[in-house]
Amino acid sequence: NVVFKESVEGDIKELYNSHRIFIAPHLYGAGIQFKVSEAFSFGIPTVMSKFTADAFSLTPDHKVGCIGQSPIELKNCIININGYEGIWDRTRKNELKYIRRTHKRADAIKVWENVIDVNLKRIQDIRAEGDTHKMQHGLVTTNFNKAVGPCPEGERLYNIKNPDVKEAVKEGIFETSWFHYNHHGRHEGKRYLCFEYKTFIEDPQEGCPEGEEAYAKDYPDVKEAIEAGIFESSWAHYFEYGKAEGKKYFCSE
Repeated sequence: NVVFKESVEGDIKELYNSHRIFIAPHLYGAGIQFKVSEAFSFGIPTVMSKFTADAFSLTPDHKVGCIGQSPIELKNCIININGYEGIWDRTRKNELKYIRRTHKRADAIKVWENVIDVNLKRIQDIRAEGDTHKMQHGLVTTNFNKAVGPCPEGERLYNIKNPDVKEAVKEGIFETSWFHYNHHGRHEGKRYLCFEYKTFIEDPQEGCPEGEEAYAKDYPDVKEAIEAGIFESSWAHYFEYGKAEGKKYFCSE
């Protein structure tokens, strides 16, 4: 009596609420199994393998879900949770307490804001260094600007981060998310960012000012050769020798 569902239409809550146990018998994988987090959040008692539990740093002592370290233990978990109402109810309550303690939205936002701040600082430092070898990744060549007006990406990200504002815009309380940010959000510490993308051409067909400056900085021996009159420019060295030697010369689009 096993039914394999290829996809779920409609509200997934109905699927969880119509079942008594969630089973996660993972034997391999990477990171956290988010379907387990989801099951916890819906309050459905979960039976999981030791491998699955390890992803959450859970042990039997935590009494969160039921962990089977062998096929026999997995079977016993299923039988006990399904057959004893007290165990089913206790498992459910422990899972809900765990998910509320470890998956707080405010904490997640705080962590990601810190990640963004740290990496934005790193990107700014790389730009200041002018190291083109570190500038091949798209993020490093994207300018994040404090908005002076609305932009599509700003609207989208502000709505994701502030769903209450999104609803208020839908209801006509605010004209746009930008309007909310400009009049209220900025004073509440909220952020509204617009992006300015700057891409670099690898192996350009002619020299450029930024390429000259970066190439000379990356390869000081070439800079000395240019100063000595051996090469006319960084581009001249790259075109004649550098390209074959694996050196990089970038121009912005």
